[in-house]
Parts: sequence; C-alpha cells; structure tokens
Amino acid sequence: MMRNDTQAVRALTAALVWAGLLLWSLGALAQPRVEVRLEGLEGELADNVRAYLSLIQSPPDSEAHLRRLYRQAPGEIEQALAALGHYRPRIEPALNRDGEAWVAEFRIDPGPPVRVTRFALTLSGAGAEDPAFRDLRGRLPVKEGDVLHHGRYAEAKRSLQNLALARGYFDARFTRSEVRVKRGADSAEVILDYDTGPRYRFGAVRFGDSALEESFLRRFVTIEPGDPYLVDRVTALQTALVNSDYFAEVNISAPPEEAEGLEVPVRVELVDRKRHKYSFGLGYGTDTGPRASAGWESRRIRRNGERANAQLELSAIRYALTAGYEIPLAKPLSDRLLFQASLRDESTDTAESTSLLLSARRVESLESGWLRDLSLNFLEEYSTVAGEEVDARLLYPAVGWTRVDADDRMRPRRGRRLGLEVKGSDPALGSDARFLQGRVDAKFIEPLGAGGRVLARGNLGATLVEDVESLPASLRFFAGGDQSVRGYGYNELGPENGAGEVIGGRFLLVGSVEYEHRITGNWSAAAFYDVGNALDNWDGELKQGVGAGVRWQSPVGPIRVDLAVAVSEPGTPLRLHFNMGPDL
Repeated sequence: MMRNDTQAVRALTAALVWAGLLLWSLGALAQPRVEVRLEGLEGELADNVRAYLSLIQSPPDSEAHLRRLYRQAPGEIEQALAALGHYRPRIEPALNRDGEAWVAEFRIDPGPPVRVTRFALTLSGAGAEDPAFRDLRGRLPVKEGDVLHHGRYAEAKRSLQNLALARGYFDARFTRSEVRVKRGADSAEVILDYDTGPRYRFGAVRFGDSALEESFLRRFVTIEPGDPYLVDRVTALQTALVNSDYFAEVNISAPPEEAEGLEVPVRVELVDRKRHKYSFGLGYGTDTGPRASAGWESRRIRRNGERANAQLELSAIRYALTAGYEIPLAKPLSDRLLFQASLRDESTDTAESTSLLLSARRVESLESGWLRDLSLNFLEEYSTVAGEEVDARLLYPAVGWTRVDADDRMRPRRGRRLGLEVKGSDPALGSDARFLQGRVDAKFIEPLGAGGRVLARGNLGATLVEDVESLPASLRFFAGGDQSVRGYGYNELGPENGAGEVIGGRFLLVGSVEYEHRITGNWSAAAFYDVGNALDNWDGELKQGVGAGVRWQSPVGPIRVDLAVAVSEPGTPLRLHFNMGPDL
C-alpha cells in the first residue's frame, strides 16, 4: 500500500511540473511584442523620454499590462521633457496592431523651453569668504538665459557639496533650494541658499606601526595641526608614502566624526614592504648581444630609511658590477644622497676598457619638473683604443638635468625627454687631464593621424680638451648602433687614425626621425632616417642610415626589430638591429 502511495505522489509531482512548464511556455508565447515610435524629438530630448518610458524600460508581459503602460506613457513623457525644461508639450498617442506586434506611436511637440531668468546663490558661513567658493560660482552649470535643465541644477548642488567636503566644511547644508517655474511665461527662478558652517582644521597626524622610525615618517608630512582642512593635502601625503616604495599598503583617514572641536585627527596605517628585493632579467640587443642582470636591494638598512643596492650586468661585450647606498634627506621623495661604486669592463671592435668609478651624488626633484643631479666622481680607467693605451685617473665634478613628460609612460602618444650634462676636470684637482665636456640629449614623440606617431631624437656633445687621445674611452664620443645611427655597428663611427682605426672624437652630432604606424593590436610598422657621427671638428662627414622595422608592445615594454641600410658606406650594406626598452 505504501509503495502505491509513493508512486502516486511521484506521478502527481511530475504532472504539476509539466503543467507549470506548459503554462510558462504559453505565457512566453503570449507576451506581446511592442515597438515604440517617437516623432518630433531628437537628441537629448528623445534619449531622456526613452529612459523614462516604462514601455521601453519594463516590457509588458500581457496585453492588459501593455495597455496600462500605454495609458501612463503621456505622463512619463511630460516628466521627461519637464526635466529638460519643456513644461508645455503636446502629445498625440496612438496604439495599433501590426500583425503579431503592437506599435505605440507618440507624436510630440515639446513646446517652448523654459529659460532661467534669475539664478540667485547666497553663501553664508565661513565659506562665504573662501575664494574657492567664489571661483566655483562662475563655473556652475546653471546660468541666467540658459534653458532650465534639472540635471544641471542637481549638478550645481553636488558641486557645492563636493567642494564643501573637500575643504573641510563638514556641517554645510542647503537652507533653501528652489526652482520656481512660471509655465505661462516659460521662465524659471533658481534659488540656492547654502550655509557652509565653520571650516574644520587638521589635528595631529598619528602613525600606526612600522619598521621605520616615526621621525623619518614625519619627513613625508606637510600637514601641520591647525592648518585648514583640505582633502588634497591628505591625498598628497598618501601619494608620497606610496611612491616612496617603503610600503605595501598605505591607508589614511581623517574622519570628521572624530573631530575634537573643529580639529580632525589624521590617522596613517602602514604595511611595510619586505625588507629585501631581488630582481633578475634576460635580454638581447644587437649592440650588446645576449645579456643578463641580477639585482638586490635592501629597503631598510636602518630605521631612518637608508637603503643599499647592488646590480650585476653581463653581456657579450661588457660586465658591470655596481653597488650603491642611499640616504634620504629632509624631503625623502625628492631629495637624496647617493654613494656609488661601479666596476666595469667593456670590449668592442673599437676599444677595450676596464674602469672603476666612485661617485657621491645629490639627486633632487625640482618644483619645475626637472631632476637635478650634482656629483663628484673619481674615475680610474685603463683603456686601449686603436692600439694606443691610456691609463687615466680623473677627479671631476658633474651636474645634470633631466626631464620626462608623457601622456602615458608605457606607450606615449605625446611626450618628450630632455637631458643636459656638464662635467670637467683639471690637474689642479689631481687629475691626469684637463677637459670640459657638455652633452644634450632630446627625444620627442608627437601623434600623427589616428594610428601614427612621429619620433624624433637628437644627441649633441662637445669636449674642450687639448688632445682627445689623453682621455679614456668612456669620455670620448663614438656613434653608431641601435640608439645612434642605425645601419652601422656599435660605436664604429668616429674620427680615425692614419691606419683607418676609429679613435673617438671631441664632438657628437646625431639626429633621427621615425614614423611609426599601428597595424593591429600591439603590432606596429616603422620607417626611419638617421644621420650623425662623432667628429673632431663640426664640418666632418655625417653618416646616414635609412630603414624600416616592426614594433611589438610586449608586457615588459616595446621590442623593436629594424633592418637598416648604411647609405654612406660603399655597397650600402644592411644591418639588423634588435633592442627593447621604453620609448622615453
């Protein structure tokens, strides 16, 4: 008996499920199809009406539902048009059957627009004397003579509220906000009375736990207790701490509800980065051949923010080992001392050299946007150029300025990079040679058309020295290679001795112009013209190279492959160039 009851229950359940599916299917088949047509409107008016119409936003599920939505449509159209300043529209609705579909047609004359004849904004409280509110008044999107637009009216109110919050007027409120519409006159008055209340001030800045001592952390702070509250100051502090690379997370809060009187405390919670950082890299360049690098950095040698680093670079033509120690100064993000030691060995077709360079540098980011690098350098270098040996010890000061501006550092459409450097020495400093050398490097990128860019670069250098052969190889000018004049080997261009061997020059003059056009995705094609040389005098011969190549914007930066022709060489030989690195 129980078995029969169970079978009956199962059969009844199955029947109910099938019945439900059948009813759902019939309902879906019965759902009316509706086309809504608006005549007489265009642009923003038409878009707003469509956004208001339930016939469009909530399609009907039955004919009765359709007719109900159709009856309320004229009222929705009136609301949509009133929001944009049209208070006296004429609407002619019609609902007709067209085969299996319904057509809801609305012929609409929006009528004359209502214009703002008076806009009155009254400020009271401490903000009435704040220049920021006076400046905002002239930029509000509601003006006398404009068509009344309720969206812009709401935007004007939000602008006032946002400015109040950004500048510490946390008690601000509207004591009056009215839009008075005179339908018969097609005019409106907009009245806003805004009481900003008092302006809050910053209280004490309190730091959470960190491996770095608080006295060092406070070097990042530009907020003093009692300063008027300004959200940009809080944002600037957060940006500075994030950019310092000491912290994995930076959370700053200045909650008005914790104010003591009118002073808002600033709380800074930090999560330190790992103390040690390791890096490894592999690459290839036509100038260098295969290359590899390994690096180490300690972000915290001491609790006062001092750091240390070391870098090893290996390639087919050189190895270099560099170690450095960094001491942040009063403005840690923009002003620091660097002590560096670099051991380098390089062997090219032009020269061989082994050098030790010791440097003490002060690197400072200036308010103008330039990075200034002041240094005192000791160089001991043994080099062989064209069979001639030079063993030099030089103590020389140097100063350099660098500036980079770009709309996108990874793939700029427009940008520039400028670099200037001056250095020199004298036997009075204990050096083996007297020289003064200056160099200017520039690169510009400008968009051309929808998918094109023009890249132009130039390198200019000059050395005042009695005999260029008294200088080690690293202080002479050479040209040719991936980043110089393409079509020629790395550093193979320059003045020659009687045997036709390149010895390097006093002067450097190189220019390049390139057009790059995106083909698809991250792939581009390029054509270029390079010209230049290292010279002993300015009227020397300039070598030319032309060619074409492809570019791939890889996840780690642009990769370039070029085929260049050495126009100035007999037989115009071809050379393949491969390199990677940022555009600026």
